[in-house]
Amino acid sequence: MFSKVLYGQGMSVLHPNPQQPADQLDRRLRRMAQRVGSMGLFVVPCVLGLSASFGHVSWIDLAASAADMVVLGAILIAALRNQHVRSVLYSGLIFLFVIFWCVSFGELHMGLTNSTSFALVLFVPVFLCLALDYRLLAALAPVQALLVFSYAYLYTAVSGPAGSPAFEIVGSVYAVLSGIMFSLVSILAWIRQSTDDELILALNEKERLASTDSLTGLMNRRAFMDSLNAFCATESAFVVAFLDLDRFKPLNDQFGHAAGDAVLREISSRLQAVPGVRAAARLGGDELAIALDTSLSGAELDKAVASLHACLTRDIEWDGKTLSVGVSIGYATNARDAQSLPTLLKAADTAMRRAKAHQIGWASFSADRDGAALDTHSPEIEFRSALARGDLRAAVQPIADAGTHEIVGYEILSRWTRCGLRQTPEPNEFIPIAERLGLLNELLWTTLDETLQSGHLRAQRLAVNISPAQLQAPDFVDCLMNLLKARGVDPASMTLEITEQVAYRNIESNVEMLEKARRAGMTIALDDFGTGYSSLSMLDRLPLDKVKIDKSFSQRSGSSDRSDSILRASIRLANQLNLTCCVEGIETEEAARKVRLFGADEIQGFWVGKPILLEDSRLLFKQAS
Repeated sequence: MFSKVLYGQGMSVLHPNPQQPADQLDRRLRRMAQRVGSMGLFVVPCVLGLSASFGHVSWIDLAASAADMVVLGAILIAALRNQHVRSVLYSGLIFLFVIFWCVSFGELHMGLTNSTSFALVLFVPVFLCLALDYRLLAALAPVQALLVFSYAYLYTAVSGPAGSPAFEIVGSVYAVLSGIMFSLVSILAWIRQSTDDELILALNEKERLASTDSLTGLMNRRAFMDSLNAFCATESAFVVAFLDLDRFKPLNDQFGHAAGDAVLREISSRLQAVPGVRAAARLGGDELAIALDTSLSGAELDKAVASLHACLTRDIEWDGKTLSVGVSIGYATNARDAQSLPTLLKAADTAMRRAKAHQIGWASFSADRDGAALDTHSPEIEFRSALARGDLRAAVQPIADAGTHEIVGYEILSRWTRCGLRQTPEPNEFIPIAERLGLLNELLWTTLDETLQSGHLRAQRLAVNISPAQLQAPDFVDCLMNLLKARGVDPASMTLEITEQVAYRNIESNVEMLEKARRAGMTIALDDFGTGYSSLSMLDRLPLDKVKIDKSFSQRSGSSDRSDSILRASIRLANQLNLTCCVEGIETEEAARKVRLFGADEIQGFWVGKPILLEDSRLLFKQAS
């Protein structure tokens, strides 16, 4: 069931894969054997009955038919029971080949042949052996040629003088033709098997990429969760630990992302060499998770985690520099600390956060110290099921023209409805949860599809926020275009909003993806402008059509002359770059009037309209009119 399991000194990386490509090919061979057996058991009696109707049935035919039925029955039974299918099928087909030639030579000896006999000995063996392996076919090719030559010789000896030039020509031609036919079938079988082998390699590589973190080679979140589910099904006790690197962001800022990537690769390499680590994954960013050997418990477990911490926190040499990062580890045992997998994960995460907060390196989950923080109905645990139930709904907030105050578009947002928690999470709370759980893509497509299905919004200009994960997906623009086409929405009415933090990651690939979206007709907007540390460089490097100035600028405007000057300068900069300028956070009429005087093109905020669930969005049109 698992494609890779490493024990002892190595890491155990379990990738549940119920449909291995090789298994699929075995199932195909099994279906082929079923068809050969069932069709053969139907054809043999029909041929025998047809021969009997013409009075051409001999005892040889009856014996051969009985033998054929036994062989075909064995093939069918092996296929139905899925036992030794390949060996039974190949052996059975060779037996049928032998039986056919025994019957052919027997009838020739008894003088029961006719003008059609040569056609039968040329083509029937080929059909009997079509399902064989190419190596067996290649081995049978000279055998078939020799048998045809011998058959032609005996046939000529019975019906005419043997050794004549006509016999030599006819026998040689038949033998060569028969050998060529078998060789061609062997080549076709080799091509088919080579294609199957390439397919297996491609599917295995696809499965590996789908379950592996490309940077570290560890499992990704999905594969790790599959492994834990497998543990739950087979083992009564196991330990899960969450790891978070300390001082990782300052290291990235100081030395660059190349240094951060080197650190992650080295930490992952060390994890693979630690005894007792049965599964390890990179959950995202600098967050890792592991499953530990189930034989560890009590003091042995504490000692193993302390040893793991000491191993991971050793200095790392990179590019002539010594890099130092800390690691915070929290761990929990399912048999002691939690009865369900979600609670176990939450317990380990809670212990890790306590270790990080108190800078103690590692900590075991404690019901006394961590019990209050372990809420079994926490947003992180509830989010996945809430998304599956449809509790995450689309909402829209209007965007207005700064001069006329008419609605010119809507920003698509997400809201958590029908929440059973004590307090409904806000977007700034559940969006990071979705990213940690790897569900941000699903949340985007669910929200966007719900919006595009709304008939009264299809003709409007719509804006949607794009995350780093979506922007890095190579098929993101294609998927978005397919969705727009399916819902009958013009791509020119769609605006993709990215933040400076999103754009700054993987800048080259981001520019390429955004250019592709622009070529498709979409508008690109830089959201929350001014909140990052690279705003001006982003304006120069990104293919932008629009800038949305962060609400902090408009909300501080009026508190001092300097605040007004900064807001005015930001709007003027956008105008000089020929970018549409939208100011967010407009909550009063005075603020709307001021930014218009400063030169803003659009405004957005509670004064224009609050976010409203999609099902109530018709009210926005009534207000705008």
